[in-house]
Amino acid sequence: MNEKRNKSDEPNLSLSLKTPIEYESINNIPTLEEAVNLELKNGQVDPNVNMKKLRRTISNRLSAQRTRMRKIEYTDRLKREAKNLEEEPVVEIVQNEELKAELKRLKEPTKALEDEEYMDMDQYLNFDNMNFSPSKNDGI
Repeated sequence: MNEKRNKSDEPNLSLSLKTPIEYESINNIPTLEEAVNLELKNGQVDPNVNMKKLRRTISNRLSAQRTRMRKIEYTDRLKREAKNLEEEPVVEIVQNEELKAELKRLKEPTKALEDEEYMDMDQYLNFDNMNFSPSKNDGI
C-alpha cells in the first residue's frame, strides 16, 4: 500500500517555472491557477500526468519562489538599514558641529553684555571709593 514514489514515476514533470534572476516583487509571481494553466499551455508536460501531483509540484515551486523573493527583499531592507545606520553618525557629527558653532555665536553678544556690565560695576565701585568728604578748607 505505502509504495515509495520516485521522480521517474511521473514522466516529463520538468516544469517551465524558473527562479527569477532579476529582482522582482513578490506580487509578480503567478498564482497557482495561472501557473498551472501556463504550464499546461506552454510546458512540456505529459497529458497523462496526475493533475493533483502537477498542482502540488507547481504549488511547492511557487512557494519556494515566494520564499526566495521574501529573503531577497529582507536582505535588501537590512542592507538599506545598515547603510542608514552607518551614515547616521556622520550626520549627527555634522549637526553637533553646527550646533556648537551656533551656541558660540549666540554666546558672543551675551559675553559682550556681561563684560560691559562688569565694567560698569567696576566703575561704580571705584567711583564709590573716591573720597567726597568735604575738605576742611571749604568752610562749611
